[in-house]
Amino acid sequence: WKVGQRSVPLMLFLLLCSNIIIAQTKVEGVVSDISGLPLPGVTVSVVGGKNVVTTDIDGQYSIDAPATGTLSYSFMGFITQNVAIGGRSKISLSLKESVEDLNEVVVIGYGTQKRSDITSAISSVRAKDIENLRQVSVDQMLQGKAAGVTVTNNSGQPGSNVSVKIRGISSLGGSNEPLYVVDGVPISGDATSRSTSGKPLVGNDFSESSTQTGNSSVSPIAFLNPNDIESMDILKDASATAIYGSRGANGVVIITTKSGKKGIGKFSYDVSYSIQQQSNLIDVLDLQGYARLQNGLMEAFFPGRDKDPKFASPELLGKGTNWQKEIYRVAGMKSHQLSFSGGTEGVNYYVSGGYVDQEGTVIGSDYKKYTFRTNVDAKVKPWLKIGAYINAGITNENITLNGSQNGIVSTSLLATPDVVVRNPDGTFAGPPPNDGAIYFTNPIAAALSNTNELVRKNFSGNFFSEVKLLKGLEYRFEIGGYAEFTKTKEFRPKVNWGQAGNPLASLTSRTGENYSLNIKNLLTYKTDIGKHNIYVMAGQEANESNWEGLSVTGVGFFDNELPELPVAGELQKVEPGFAYNGRQTLYSVFGKLIYDFDNRYSISASMRGDSSSKFAEGNKWGYFPAVSGSWKLSSESFMENVTAITNIK
Repeated sequence: WKVGQRSVPLMLFLLLCSNIIIAQTKVEGVVSDISGLPLPGVTVSVVGGKNVVTTDIDGQYSIDAPATGTLSYSFMGFITQNVAIGGRSKISLSLKESVEDLNEVVVIGYGTQKRSDITSAISSVRAKDIENLRQVSVDQMLQGKAAGVTVTNNSGQPGSNVSVKIRGISSLGGSNEPLYVVDGVPISGDATSRSTSGKPLVGNDFSESSTQTGNSSVSPIAFLNPNDIESMDILKDASATAIYGSRGANGVVIITTKSGKKGIGKFSYDVSYSIQQQSNLIDVLDLQGYARLQNGLMEAFFPGRDKDPKFASPELLGKGTNWQKEIYRVAGMKSHQLSFSGGTEGVNYYVSGGYVDQEGTVIGSDYKKYTFRTNVDAKVKPWLKIGAYINAGITNENITLNGSQNGIVSTSLLATPDVVVRNPDGTFAGPPPNDGAIYFTNPIAAALSNTNELVRKNFSGNFFSEVKLLKGLEYRFEIGGYAEFTKTKEFRPKVNWGQAGNPLASLTSRTGENYSLNIKNLLTYKTDIGKHNIYVMAGQEANESNWEGLSVTGVGFFDNELPELPVAGELQKVEPGFAYNGRQTLYSVFGKLIYDFDNRYSISASMRGDSSSKFAEGNKWGYFPAVSGSWKLSSESFMENVTAITNIK
């Protein structure tokens, strides 16, 4: 056959294409972490090429690449690896975590900064540091995780608050709890603050009506799901907290929740079950020892009188009732956590839901929590980014009696071992007539008969927009809020437990609610001029809080089965309750300057002014300046040969 002039270019083109096709190969594999768990969303790309894929939910990928080319594997929080293909069709590998990258950026208050450049005392707790902890509240997870932070459990009651002290005790009469900033929304750590809890100042157990049922104080951030936490940055010294003004006196805990990342959607389901129990019991006398004690007291104080017949022969008695063993139990806690996250071009999302059911180690106490969160951000224009962080939580607590006089634990130590828990007919027992122990109430009966329930509904959200005005100049607007609704129900039925009991049934019902609105305007400017690095921030913030509550008590119910105020019997009397309400505002302006020269010398200065409605005209403003500096010795030439030290300042 004859080759025409037009056939030659065509044949050359087909020959070239065949060479290209021969040179291409399909590479498949699995990407995992060092523990062998698959990593979804890892970006796999051809170095110098355009082919880019991401691993699926099982960490698997498939990509067309030159047989002699190189593949790059990158993922947030892990060290990027480049691997030569070498004609292989199967390549699987494990990525190592990059601790330096995870710790590089720290939230410093209205901004971020490289950890190596920080001139203040700031500790950070990351998600990986707390992912294996089984706690129902975020503040409990700080225990033992940050230097200089003391966390103390105030009660064993599930859902109760803990004391977090960052700068020691700064006030003998006021609160020593830090300020929490959750995704930009400030929340006071004081569990008795009206503006935080919606409860009265005299104890947030509504002790002004004091039925001795004693609601334990609850954590102001109990509505958060610990599984949603990305990081917690603790600002500890004055130079770090001054930017938060009067509210930062006890330190600041900045909580950042998780956000979605670009890549294939990632679904996660975590289920767990754990148990807890009282580790130690206080040594008390058993029935034989108690009988000998009673006989000895009778001989010492009433010589010649006959012994109590039931204690006449202690050696014939059994162990009696150990009330501590009766009130404590092995308590279980189950948790179900769901989340879905991912991102597309310009839009990232994170959605989660959680359920926790925790029994208390003391009978009659338990805690249930339901949470929902959605975090979304979108880059709608090259110069405009918007986003929202929304959280909802519902908690339901059954709380045991914990007053100092009739608390379950204290009563179990006062109760005598000669009294049984229940009578032969199944009713609760108590001190017999003429026993001389009328003050003793059967703690089991009290725990299982009384109702002491607290329901809280929390909602929080923050919406923001970021605008790039000029190179290095950005404006950010935020509007956020927090709302809480509480309802407590304390019912003490009409009962007769031996000498002890309650002749009149009573019901105390309380409601409370509070709202907080926060608006921020921030203007930031960053620039590098040669060896000079400059960061300037100016901002304005306005906060308003409102709260109100009501308490009513009814006494004299005929029927223990209908503990509702509208159906009280004729003998009912409604005791005067109390109502409260209030409002406070805080207006602030602030600014910050960070200057760094040649990555060696750094200085940071900030100023904040707060105007509070708590103070009279002419005395509303308070000012909080701060200055700090550092010298990074590790960047000096005389430290170049000191390999044992990588960063010192």
